[in-house]
Amino acid sequence: MKTRETKRWRKERRALNASLKLPGRGKSISIEEIKQLLERYRAALRKTGE
Repeated sequence: MKTRETKRWRKERRALNASLKLPGRGKSISIEEIKQLLERYRAALRKTGE
């Protein structure tokens, strides 16, 4: 059962990373890229009204 949960979590994480346009596993991300990512996230939240 733990294995299924782990596989599902990994699949969901990959989907989230793809939707947020995060770099692949083992790649670094700069502070500036994090700031841009947060701004896109905030803009998406504003659009949904949350």
